[in-house]
Amino acid sequence: MASFVFVTWNGGGNLTPALGIARALVERGHTVAFLDEETQRRRIEVAGFAFTAYARYLDRGAVPSQTPPERQRLLMRSIWMNEDLADDLMALLARSPADMVVVDCMLAVVLANSHRFGRPTAILVHSLYASVLNMRDTLLTLGNRLRVEAGLPILHGAAMQWESKDIVLVTTLREFDGVKDDPAPNVRYVGPVFERQPIAPDWRLPWEPDDPRPLVVASFSTMPGQTSPAMLQRVLDALESLPLRVLLTTGPVSHETPIIPANVTVAGYVPHAAFLPYAALAINHAGHGSVMAALDYGVPLVCLPTLGADQGIIAARVEALGASKALPAQAGANELRSAVEQVLATPAYRLAAENLARLIRREDGAANGASALEARVA
Repeated sequence: MASFVFVTWNGGGNLTPALGIARALVERGHTVAFLDEETQRRRIEVAGFAFTAYARYLDRGAVPSQTPPERQRLLMRSIWMNEDLADDLMALLARSPADMVVVDCMLAVVLANSHRFGRPTAILVHSLYASVLNMRDTLLTLGNRLRVEAGLPILHGAAMQWESKDIVLVTTLREFDGVKDDPAPNVRYVGPVFERQPIAPDWRLPWEPDDPRPLVVASFSTMPGQTSPAMLQRVLDALESLPLRVLLTTGPVSHETPIIPANVTVAGYVPHAAFLPYAALAINHAGHGSVMAALDYGVPLVCLPTLGADQGIIAARVEALGASKALPAQAGANELRSAVEQVLATPAYRLAAENLARLIRREDGAANGASALEARVA
């Protein structure tokens, strides 16, 4: 049996694929530990994995950041381009040796130091691969500029790039990414990975079972600063006058309380299986995990990409595949209302989403990912 260390960060939907593959490895008798931000401790330990927090990183919650560019620079400086995280990993490996290191694709400086690890390095890509390579390289260039500003040496681009590592797991569909085959010998499209959470026995949709109104689910990013109260209010205003049932899930992020229309119910975290089987439409920020969750149940979407670097690309892909209508995050209530009415009234959107659901159900992303890692360690 082998031992694995997963190195990740608090990026919203990026932890779910890591936990799913890690769970599949443990079920096969392997050992898995996590190195992550302190904010992720509870979720990882509840899942049953050993957890070590980064010792040397800038707590993003401790620094006031008012604008999106400031938040992006802080994220790059404290996480993506932080050389100390590679030192934290080396210290962990010295205390608890592992057979393979599995690194989140956004941790550029950790990847740049993979030659120091002394064991194979796998990269976990929790979004698209082929569609985001230009975006990724742009972020690496911006990250090096920040290093220059901080008086640090430039990191060689090839050392940070995913193609140069032992194996790359891409947790999406080839068809969704617009490719027919794995684009490189070390790249494996394993399929989406979902976190199958149990439904609380006392949780029910807050409407009568025979309510004829279509159910629309609105859920947005759990990353602070990505979803504005103004955008939430525009979504609710757009849906207020329509004959719909609306469930707004907010996750752990605290938002200013919007004005809640009579046809809207607000909840915190609710497992997807509790409501998506009944949904006629999902409205979200085009995060990869949220989009895949809706498509897994054949639910068409209206996507409002926000600040996530890949969200605009994902919104464009799902629209190109016919399962969504994409709008800018600044879209007004009237434009949103028209998009919702169009998707609900056009059967082609539902058919396209159901076709993608069949492709998703054909894959077991967690098992495929675990098999690929086992083969590389062997």
